[in-house]
Amino acid sequence: GEAVSPGEKELAMLRLLSLEPKRVFSRADILEEVWGMQSFPTERTVDNYVVRIRRFIEVDPENPQHLISVRGCGYRYDP
Repeated sequence: GEAVSPGEKELAMLRLLSLEPKRVFSRADILEEVWGMQSFPTERTVDNYVVRIRRFIEVDPENPQHLISVRGCGYRYDP
């Protein structure tokens, strides 16, 4: 067991979501705020980062209680 800590993008994404708990952020909103207009990641990138973040903050990442998927809309953070 080597300790693993979240990276810069994971922290930036979690910070964004936690600033407005319960607000649903679209993938496009997250891409613009975290990656900016100079970068060209896809919306699937957001999904991959959500999986990583859940590994850090959720007791059971397969059944998240804090970083919630809102089908067809995006993600929200529930403290």
